Amino acid sequence: MGISFTEKQQQVIDARDCNLLVSAAAGSGKTAVLVERIVGMVSDRAKPVDIDRLLVVTFTNAAAAEMRERISRALNDRLAAEPENEHLQKQVTLLHNAKITTIDSFCLFVLRNQFHTIGLDPGFRIAEEGEGKLLRQEALEEVLEAGYAAEEDGFLQCMEYFSSGSRDTAVEEIVLKLYDFAMSTPFPEQWLAERKQDYRVPEGVVSEADGQAKDNGTKICFERISWVRELLRQTRLLLVGCVEKLTEAIHMCEEPDGPYMYGEMLEQEREMADRLLQKCGGDVKEEADEAACGVYDALYTAFETVRFGRLSAKKDETVSQVKREAVKGIRSAVKEQLLDLQQRYFCKSKEQVLAQMEVCRRAVSALVDLTLAFKEAFDLKKRDKNLLDFDDIEHFALSILVRQDEKGACMPTETALEYRSYFHEILIDEYQDSNLVQEYILSCISGEEEGRYNRFMVGDVKQSIYKFRLARPELFLEKYTAYGQQKTAEDRPTARKIDLHQNFRSRREVLNTVNTVFEQIMGEDVGGIVYDDLAALHLGADYPVQGEISPDGEEGTPNATELLLIAESAQADNLQGAGVAWTERPGSDDGERLTAKEQEAYGVATRIRELMREFQVTDKESGALRSLSYRDIVILLRTTSGWDEVFKRVLETEGIPVHMTSRTGYFAASEVQELLHFLQILDNPLQDIPLYGVLHSYLGDFTEEEIAMIRAFYPKKKYLFDALQACVDREQDAGEAADGMDSRIADKIRSFLASVHRYRELAVCLSVQELLQTILRETAYLHYVAVKPEGNKRRANVEMLLVKAADYEKTSYFGLYHFLRYMEQLEKYEVDYGEAGLQDENADVVRIMSIHKSKGLEFPVCFVSGLAKKFQTRDLSARLVLDLDAGIGVDYVDPDRRVRSRDLRRNVIAEKMRADNLAEEMRILYVAMTRAKEKLILTGTVRSPEKMAVSLIPLMHLERTLLPYDVLTGQGSFLHLLLAALARNRCLDVFYREYGLEPVRRAPFYGKDMSIQVKLYDWEAIVEGKLEETVRMEERKRGLLLSDPVKDVDALLVTRLSDSFVLHYPYDDLRRLYTKTTVSELKMAGIREEADFSFDLYEEETVIPYLPGFLEKDETVSGSMRGSAFHKVMELFDFTRLTDVVISDHKAVRTLLQEQISEMRLSGRLSEEYYDVLSLPKITAFLRSDAARRMGEAARAGRLYKEQPFVLGLPADRLGSEFPQEETVLIQGIIDVFFEEGGKYVLLDYKTDAVDTAEELIRRYRVQLDYYAEALEQHANYHDTEKILYSFKLGEEIHL
Repeated sequence: MGISFTEKQQQVIDARDCNLLVSAAAGSGKTAVLVERIVGMVSDRAKPVDIDRLLVVTFTNAAAAEMRERISRALNDRLAAEPENEHLQKQVTLLHNAKITTIDSFCLFVLRNQFHTIGLDPGFRIAEEGEGKLLRQEALEEVLEAGYAAEEDGFLQCMEYFSSGSRDTAVEEIVLKLYDFAMSTPFPEQWLAERKQDYRVPEGVVSEADGQAKDNGTKICFERISWVRELLRQTRLLLVGCVEKLTEAIHMCEEPDGPYMYGEMLEQEREMADRLLQKCGGDVKEEADEAACGVYDALYTAFETVRFGRLSAKKDETVSQVKREAVKGIRSAVKEQLLDLQQRYFCKSKEQVLAQMEVCRRAVSALVDLTLAFKEAFDLKKRDKNLLDFDDIEHFALSILVRQDEKGACMPTETALEYRSYFHEILIDEYQDSNLVQEYILSCISGEEEGRYNRFMVGDVKQSIYKFRLARPELFLEKYTAYGQQKTAEDRPTARKIDLHQNFRSRREVLNTVNTVFEQIMGEDVGGIVYDDLAALHLGADYPVQGEISPDGEEGTPNATELLLIAESAQADNLQGAGVAWTERPGSDDGERLTAKEQEAYGVATRIRELMREFQVTDKESGALRSLSYRDIVILLRTTSGWDEVFKRVLETEGIPVHMTSRTGYFAASEVQELLHFLQILDNPLQDIPLYGVLHSYLGDFTEEEIAMIRAFYPKKKYLFDALQACVDREQDAGEAADGMDSRIADKIRSFLASVHRYRELAVCLSVQELLQTILRETAYLHYVAVKPEGNKRRANVEMLLVKAADYEKTSYFGLYHFLRYMEQLEKYEVDYGEAGLQDENADVVRIMSIHKSKGLEFPVCFVSGLAKKFQTRDLSARLVLDLDAGIGVDYVDPDRRVRSRDLRRNVIAEKMRADNLAEEMRILYVAMTRAKEKLILTGTVRSPEKMAVSLIPLMHLERTLLPYDVLTGQGSFLHLLLAALARNRCLDVFYREYGLEPVRRAPFYGKDMSIQVKLYDWEAIVEGKLEETVRMEERKRGLLLSDPVKDVDALLVTRLSDSFVLHYPYDDLRRLYTKTTVSELKMAGIREEADFSFDLYEEETVIPYLPGFLEKDETVSGSMRGSAFHKVMELFDFTRLTDVVISDHKAVRTLLQEQISEMRLSGRLSEEYYDVLSLPKITAFLRSDAARRMGEAARAGRLYKEQPFVLGLPADRLGSEFPQEETVLIQGIIDVFFEEGGKYVLLDYKTDAVDTAEELIRRYRVQLDYYAEALEQHANYHDTEKILYSFKLGEEIHL
């Protein structure tokens, strides 16, 4: 049955001839709609489009693969309904070449095909990540050294201004940060040059005191500068919040049990805040707004008069102590807010600000010059090695497609115009995560400038969570605001926007929670978008009813969202006394108190156990309710670092199976550390820490006491290695061990040093990978780690190190020293690979993953944990702050006193970044909460629940839906944001009353159904739950043990168990019969049968070396490289040019071969690895053979066919007499080459086997060629197919 689309979805599918922006909310089926739109355009009967004329850009390779698969299924379904439709047949064929790809892959496609337009060497390769880090570091070090050598004033001032202490590390980090920001812009050098103007004071900006003016007698207001306008906007929003807070405090004072004695003071302070707000003026949106002039000076003066008096100390027993403390808390928050505003923005006069800006301008200008010099040096290094990184791929593609005229305007190149005319439509998925470079690339190949509106963009700005990768959700927002207003001369819209807000993923309870939370916290000032009815999620999923809706709403249903507040306990101990064997934390002592993370993990484990007993989810296949399985549950974390291991350990301790894909911990794994330490001492043994690690490891086998004894015997030796060497030297000189030293230790030292010296010699002539393999083989280290606990994972970690060594060999570096630097850079820049995971992620386990990784996924039950983790604000306190729009902000350093202080512009940018970061965190929370299908559970720890409850009192009386700007920006975690959104709702009644607070029932949000239950867990409740679980399990066990084996037997259970254990598979004789096999397998079976080996074809398993899935690369050359290379040349060789005249001349044949191989290499169809193993004389000999002559004639007649796949159906009894004839086995293979000649087929197979006789080849490949011939003869009416083997080793044709 086909998919039924909603009216809005159908509009998206059918819209044509306009730019279309689709705002697709979570779970709205955007992928299905996008696939249907593509298939609809391709199969349109009136205006059909070839699939390869569409450019489909996805965010990840996995998304591209899924998209291609969905389109393939849809096209094949339509083709099945219309098997004679030639257009659909063509589309199925073209799909393999269709551009359904990521933006990086498309840019690489442009480079591969148009490299000549920018003079790029076509032999470039993509730099491996570690190699790129090394090159960056080298280039930066060289630039700094050159700067110090030149002793230029600007450079020296920059280093002095930004460095800390005597090291340049701080400057290096700042330069790299600035470089990374620049590379996310279309024209990095231009963006960097503009940054020199960030601290330039516009001409004509003067103070009121100096009276200077421009030539025309007018002055330019300080307030017209863009960042000053931002300062005033922020100040206005914060002052509005202060006035509202004080008003709320006054209302509380006026209540019957309110602290009336504070009223007069609060009235005065509200008037003071209101005066500040009035002086702030209106919103300054235009540079020409004269009303803003002088506002900064007025506020600077006004803030100097801000004073807070002492509150009345009067005591009255009729006053609520809770409300008294609440009012004092509100006033304290306002006081702190105003004083912070003064300190941050209005502690300096305008004249002081302008003077400091000039000092900062010189420093920033020198920093930009240094960054430009680094970029030039880094680019030169990459060009010298013919390397590209991912930034280069995008920017080179942009330079191929876009050029700038003398005025800086962007113009499409001839190449861009060609792509523009070729692609019928450009479809962009996850558009909210695009950046400016990608926007330029895709816009220049769209047809907008020619009046052909052919861009389709789909995404959801509320799910833009890649700001840390410098994504620009502003691009989506700009179009969302502008689209729908642009029309052609014929009044036809050129740009449309359609909102898909119906959610087909989640139950009503989940959507209620998401909508009511985000309508309060997401707005234009914080979040960039108003969460109104168009942005809200509307129910579209149909789930079976589970439980009854209570009179109070959906909070009482089993599917209601839960907020678990886990009160931190300083007394929290392990659950050893609750019937659980406690697994100690690494390095912990018995009885060590549990951390907040562990307490939360135990709370989550308790709730999972409860759900497993009582909760039901909807079965995907039947649609009916079924019991919950572990695989239905996911735990989402804001960051997995420092959290996932804790949750995994606790849940496993509680008997809950867990799966997580770790992206950290690889370099900390002991087996990896031991091997890296060993390599370090092979490179330089005079390193005591690595040497001690090796000596104390399996590779050294020394105890701590033995190492201490060695050091004690030679205390004057500077290095531990010298002490080891001295022990050996003394034994050689004196013929005995040092006095008091055990001869056994001396023997171990001698053996250890001998192995070190030997491996150091091998390191000179072996590659790092070969050296590691030698060490592992000779020391049996792989076997050692394999028998340790979690041996399979440890072995996989070591094998991963071999993979990294192989990757390193492909870089432009070589040798052990550079490999160690390579690994150090990977560790330094946190390019961690995570410990190898071996558990099947499809098993019945609870999954733990980051919120970012969960994007695009869905789960029946979703825990969002770690909500109390504070937001990351480290970037806001850095010496240099960066914003793509606002530019650079730096600290001010007094050139005379050498005192560092915060600069005003820097503070404004930092506050803007704070709001932007908060918006990003909101979007991340939105993504997390919308992953849930049937049950959403939010968890976090609370250090002081009572203080938390009191802090929410000021929010109880707020009447407007969206929380104030100052309230939102004051929240430091997901948990604080959620509680702020719940503060006015009845769901917190129990929480408030627990601490003596009375909820405000008249609040507008009090009675709203948020479908959420708030539960407070303390440690005692968790322990009590575990005890109940233990008692329950013990009672069940005792019941089984004490039951009467005759009277208490469950007859139905016994029957089911008996049937399960005695069941016999009725087709046991077919268990070794595969439905599909390959010619190669049948060939091997034939060979072994002839040799009379005991061989069972179908029970043999191919051993595949372990490689973690996320490290799998594209296809690489295998051990059969030579054979593959020869076959590749034969496949690509143009036999039409192989005439009799050419064949007769050996030199002509060789020249033709060299020309064609050069073309193959230049086009990239023949890799350099393949080329290196070719034997041109052997190929030349084949081209002069009779078989090649016949192939040439067939090629010119159009009857030569190369690399043809086939599938052949055979009766099963052909493979063995024990198999029934009625069963069919599919045999698949690929024929090297065949051609038609004289009314029959001639079949030829190339072989590079190292054999001595033709008979040996015939014995090996007769079965294979027989199946090839049978497949050909089934395909046509030809019989008596001629079969030829050509041996490149023997240089002869072999006729079978």
